[in-house]
Amino acid sequence: MLQLIWFVASAALTLCALAGDRPERREQVTGKVLQRATTVPPVEMTPLRAEELGREFLAGPAAKKQLAKLSLSTNVFDFLKLEFHGHPAGGDYDYTNALAELKSGYPFRGPVARVLKLGRWAVLDYRGDATHFTEKVLEGTRDEAALSAGGSRYAVLDFELTGTNAFFLDVYLRSTSGLSAGDAASIARRLFEELAPGMLTAHFRTDTWFLEANYFPLLFPFTPDIPVPQAYQYLGRPDLSCKVEFGSRVACSGRNFQP
Repeated sequence: MLQLIWFVASAALTLCALAGDRPERREQVTGKVLQRATTVPPVEMTPLRAEELGREFLAGPAAKKQLAKLSLSTNVFDFLKLEFHGHPAGGDYDYTNALAELKSGYPFRGPVARVLKLGRWAVLDYRGDATHFTEKVLEGTRDEAALSAGGSRYAVLDFELTGTNAFFLDVYLRSTSGLSAGDAASIARRLFEELAPGMLTAHFRTDTWFLEANYFPLLFPFTPDIPVPQAYQYLGRPDLSCKVEFGSRVACSGRNFQP
């Protein structure tokens, strides 16, 4: 709850700051993780400009970080939608109320882009609108773009740092096959030890629809195809979260996963 209260307050301050004409940014940083979100004037928001800003980010503040993200958008509404999908009126998101919101249409008002770095690998994703998407590897190779455990590969889709002093780290991963609680716990422990946050929660699915996670876009724009799943597809696929903090064992919970 404190995590949510902090983020809502931060988002409100960001909304006020971004209401002006001057581009603004929001940043959270720890020793090994950096997260930055920046507004870009609409006339400058092109794939080429996004790549220029991404390379500056990788060569500068993100150079010595193990995990880093630069989010780019042209307006405050998209700025916030990339970081947080929050709570609907009266409770949490589930498939039914998430689908109702998604049916209202493509949620972003302008182009959005994101540079994601994991170790020696970095990629630029750019979405111009609902149908136009491009991706370019800026550093490393695709073999370095995922973590491995138990014969499966887990691609890091996104992450979010929240809380005072960036205490909480949520990481979202997509498995190439089914989900094993043992493998997921191993990945969560590895990320916790390598990134050293106060508390880490690793979220796992076999698709990109983390509809019940607050700190993930309701519609994730940085993937080539974004068809909304049917209820039986969403609810029938594995969904698992593993939480770990200093001095404690990894605790995992979810549905439709293997031991």
